[in-house]
Amino acid sequence: MEGDTTRVRETLSQGMVYSISGYLRRLAQSSVCWLLLVGSSWVTRVPGMLRVATVMPPPARLRRWAVASLAVAGTFHAFSGATTPAVSSALDVQVQVGTPFTYRITINQAWIINSFDAYPLPPGLTLNKKLGFIAGKPTVVGTNDVTLVASQDNLPDRTLTDSMTLRVTAAPAPPLFSLNPVDTIAVAGDDVILTSAAIGTGTIRFQWYRGESFRGNVFLGPIIVGATNAALVLPHVTVDDGGYYFSSAINAAGTNYSQPAQVSLILPPQIYSQPDNVTIHEGAPFGIYIYADGGVVLNYQWRKAGNSIPGATNDFWYVDAAVPGDAGSYDVVLDNAAGQLTSNPARVTVADPLRVQMIRTSPKSAVLKFNSIPGASYSINYADRLTNTWDNWNYLTDFTATGSNSVKNVLSTSPVRFFRVTPD
Repeated sequence: MEGDTTRVRETLSQGMVYSISGYLRRLAQSSVCWLLLVGSSWVTRVPGMLRVATVMPPPARLRRWAVASLAVAGTFHAFSGATTPAVSSALDVQVQVGTPFTYRITINQAWIINSFDAYPLPPGLTLNKKLGFIAGKPTVVGTNDVTLVASQDNLPDRTLTDSMTLRVTAAPAPPLFSLNPVDTIAVAGDDVILTSAAIGTGTIRFQWYRGESFRGNVFLGPIIVGATNAALVLPHVTVDDGGYYFSSAINAAGTNYSQPAQVSLILPPQIYSQPDNVTIHEGAPFGIYIYADGGVVLNYQWRKAGNSIPGATNDFWYVDAAVPGDAGSYDVVLDNAAGQLTSNPARVTVADPLRVQMIRTSPKSAVLKFNSIPGASYSINYADRLTNTWDNWNYLTDFTATGSNSVKNVLSTSPVRFFRVTPD
């Protein structure tokens, strides 16, 4: 060590910087703390660090040097001739958008770094250029390539530059449905598959529910036990399976619900009320009706004498004014994807036109006669004057006809009276 001490004295007398002296580095790398007088300079040594002074420090200052040297030696990596100077803080960092973030730029050398830079920083983050802290709450999701700079007095040989990848990720949120289940029409007995899909962070689970309808609105109903996949399979659907269904997507951040999907069934046609026979006067309107069901889809085709009637595709057949040619046998064929069914025939009979005759029997009485259809119901109304409105007719009587009918004493003190007979 004496030879090394001589070389230290020579190096210092020549004005060389100790950090480039191989001899001082070898002394500094020893594991012993020491205080050495070299010429007129005092050299203080703790592991990994040297201090040089031209005068002997007082004991108090010497203690402060020792404490500071130990603190610095514990904070930074010890300088070694075999270590390449580099930024030692993490260079691949991830932070969630909107959350507090703190990062410190550090190096692997015992340099006195007094200037830092970091660019470009994502919105929401700032740099303390004296202490090297990047802090804040990032506001934009994305991957950022940030250049880090650490420098001692802006000296070229004491300036380090490196690149950090800073990933700002989205905050956890409930899943969003990328595919909602759609309304489905199925034939009874078929299998129905409702499909959904959701996107989001973390693991996504699914749970299906029945829906309930009230006044045109659909609400979440009871849970379907065991239905925990993205797709819901309804095997061999029946009437009980018809209705609304929801899918829910769940992750650690919460739950979201799909749009409701309606499952509608096509059922084999079924007739609840057959069309009735009809007898009407020529010129009177008539209609034939059927009450049937076939689920969501049921087609109607009325026929006369086995021949389809063009345009007669509703659950009724209506004629505004009957003519003799309308008489005959009518039926309706019901069909859908689940089957076909034909109604019983209904007979339409067209009688003679309704004719009304009034026979006066005295100044204040008369007899009203008209031809009728036995068993048919009629209404008789009167008016003392005719207008263009229907509300000037007054009720006189109702009755069920038995053949040729008459109504007596239909006059009053009115000099003129009009009568109307209407089949019900």
